[in-house]
Amino acid sequence: MAINRVIFPVELGGDGMELTDDDNPSTGLANGGNILRFVPALRNMVAVARYVVDLISGFGTVASQAVIDTQTEVNNAVHQVTMATEQVTVATQKANQATAQAAEALTQAGHAADSAQAAKSHLDNLIATAQQGIDAELTTALSQFDGTVTTSTQVIHDLVNQAIALVAQDVSVAVQKANDAANSAVLSQTYAQALLSATSTTALDITKGSITLTIEAGRQFALGQNVKVSHDTSRWMCGSVVSYSGATLVVLVNSTGGVGNYSAWTVTISGVQGEKGSDGTSFQNVALMWL
Repeated sequence: MAINRVIFPVELGGDGMELTDDDNPSTGLANGGNILRFVPALRNMVAVARYVVDLISGFGTVASQAVIDTQTEVNNAVHQVTMATEQVTVATQKANQATAQAAEALTQAGHAADSAQAAKSHLDNLIATAQQGIDAELTTALSQFDGTVTTSTQVIHDLVNQAIALVAQDVSVAVQKANDAANSAVLSQTYAQALLSATSTTALDITKGSITLTIEAGRQFALGQNVKVSHDTSRWMCGSVVSYSGATLVVLVNSTGGVGNYSAWTVTISGVQGEKGSDGTSFQNVALMWL
């Protein structure tokens, strides 16, 4: 016949007492053993029950603190997101202003090029008309004089042609400058957009702490500014700019996403990423074990 046994473990508040349903002189409940061991068994049951109550109470305290900590983290995250939104809004406004200014410069340059071209066409017409008038006057003068004026006529023609060539050259220069202004406006727009981000081929592990990247020089990253260093949408590092000199950018990372080592990164202005809140302590069932 199988023997039933119960133990009151010390780690659960008991004193290690063992009970069996046989006539064992040390643990048995048969042959009057129940009289000797009932009160100690009852005392152990009360002690274990008190231990369980205290444990549950402790879990409740830990869980309450975890809720408070989590709410604090959520509030911090909301504040950080608000700050990030403000920074992105300012950056977007600056980018829009730069784009608008570049577009205006491009429009003005286009107008200047059109005006220069129209001026050249008008001047060409005036020169052609003047040339016709000069030729007519010279023809009339030659009809009134003999061949001795041929040399003088040639000199006049040469001088007129030189003047026409100089004027045409000045107009060509004006058109070229207008075209250069239009190209500069396009370059300004491209440059303004490029200042808001950078790329890097520095091999880095996704980790917290200080990281150093080699990026393009001349970007608008400032000390203390929040940036996001991304390999893709699920693998990234966020932190604040410690220094930016030449082509070297140093960032103090305080939050990450994903793991791994990569050598293709995109650096953009970003808000501070909030950390995950603390997890509550898991409740473990406590029970008497019958052997």
